[in-house]
Amino acid sequence: EQREALWIPREDQLREALGDAFLSLHRLPDGTFCVTLRCADGTTREVLAPQSEDALSGALLVLLTEV
Repeated sequence: EQREALWIPREDQLREALGDAFLSLHRLPDGTFCVTLRCADGTTREVLAPQSEDALSGALLVLLTEV
């Protein structure tokens, strides 16, 4: 049913949603992915996750919940 449908964005859609706040995505030596994000106050923040899509999703959540 439509009300139970879930949209899972692709990596390119997540990067687009992050816009200019997205600075980089790289893989760390332990296999973890790290997104570097520019916050509204000019600081940077790193979001770590086991998969690149998870790191990008986490970064988007950070961006959307900034106060």
